[in-house]
Amino acid sequence: MRASKGWIAVGALGVVALIAWAAQGAVRSSEPPVEDAGEPEQEVAAPIEVTVAPAAMPEHVRWIAVGGGADPELNQISLEEDLLLAREVLGEGGVVLFAGGPGTRAVQVTDDGERGDPLRRELGDLLVPRGGRDARYQPARLAMHGPATLDATVEALRAALTDGDEPLLLWVAAHGDRGELPAESTALLWGGTELDPKTIEETVASTESPRPLRMVITSCYAGGFAELAFDGLDPDRGASPLDVCGFFATSWDEEASGCDPSPDRASHEAWSIHVLEALRGRDRAGNDVRAELDLDHDGRVSLAEADARARIAALSFDLPTSTSARLLRVIAPSEGPSAAVSMPEDEVVVRAIGERLDIDGESDAQARLDALARRQVELEAAIEARAEEADEAWWAVVGELLSRWPVLDDPWHPDFDATLVREADAIRAFLVRSEARARWLEAQDDLGAMQETEAALRVQAAPLRRWLEAYESIALAGRLRASGGEAWARYERMRACERGTW
Repeated sequence: MRASKGWIAVGALGVVALIAWAAQGAVRSSEPPVEDAGEPEQEVAAPIEVTVAPAAMPEHVRWIAVGGGADPELNQISLEEDLLLAREVLGEGGVVLFAGGPGTRAVQVTDDGERGDPLRRELGDLLVPRGGRDARYQPARLAMHGPATLDATVEALRAALTDGDEPLLLWVAAHGDRGELPAESTALLWGGTELDPKTIEETVASTESPRPLRMVITSCYAGGFAELAFDGLDPDRGASPLDVCGFFATSWDEEASGCDPSPDRASHEAWSIHVLEALRGRDRAGNDVRAELDLDHDGRVSLAEADARARIAALSFDLPTSTSARLLRVIAPSEGPSAAVSMPEDEVVVRAIGERLDIDGESDAQARLDALARRQVELEAAIEARAEEADEAWWAVVGELLSRWPVLDDPWHPDFDATLVREADAIRAFLVRSEARARWLEAQDDLGAMQETEAALRVQAAPLRRWLEAYESIALAGRLRASGGEAWARYERMRACERGTW
């Protein structure tokens, strides 16, 4: 279900309407919460200052940053941290749309403390499992201009596309969803709304004399937005006439890392963090590495150079891609003569990862990747088998539990609270004695350990896959250069777009 519009505006009035909408939301969110005298007192985390009023709109928009989850459970603190860093790195002239907008109190943060009634926690984990119960929600620290809804994003993008001539940067730090086809990938925005490649294409195409658009999208399945390289998002129709390009955290059919509720920023690891640090000439540790990043020695770090650095340095399972990489795989000859071509961003990836992993050519990299893939297939089969055992145990314990206390799987049932109070001792005794529950808990622990191993295998495989992608790009570009013509010219224009700034 899609959320209703956050604001309604046309053309230049969008900025005014955005501020008015956000101010109204700020007033509502600033009202003190109603206290329930019946609730037991609990230790409360130290208050965090809330930015209630909307941030002042810039006179000229250089970049737009959109982030957060579709709902509080998906609104992890790492997404807010990414936009805080983006605002610092990208500088003045930005519009920030985050979660529910100014005054939002829905930033998810892991809380290791034991809170609430233990019996309720056990029943919730068993009967109605969901994420976020080990977390608390805190006010946003990010100064923002509005909510990260689809309507707000499109309105901000449409207004900014006519605000000058130099390139505009769109940065999206959100969750994503996979479509049946690459162009059907979506970035999930606040209130259950979705941003897809078609919406971006239509917004740019319907704008008279739009500015060039550069994108960085960090969500799962973000590679589907690379289809914007093609006219009508259709590879069969050739390259797009629009001046649009971008970099994406992963391919259209793979998840991305980075959505983490841990308050420890040092524990966050994702391609996007390395891109942002590289844009200001630093590595993740804060060291100045601008000379190392500036591959064309022009005194600045482009998006393409920052992406190259992130492909090398990110210790995550991200598989970054770009519009030029996608275009190249469609228009380059699969065989034929090759010509010398300069591919500095891919060359540095091949060199750096190759040296770090001591890769002895393409066949060696592929053999190592194949070995990891075999281990992963075996592990996935074991996970599937253990999950079936966990499912059988779950049905057994739930059947026993609900046959005696049928309202326990509905905490909104009018008899739930009375049943829990009256039967608490008996329910606890049942959970302790239940052999089926013991089997289920053991299976859950096993599955958790197996999934951690699977994630570790994906992290091991990622640099090999990035190396092979870069190696292939160099080979394909050489053949495309040899064939020349309009195809090569279009690829060069796409690379120039990605190598620019904003």
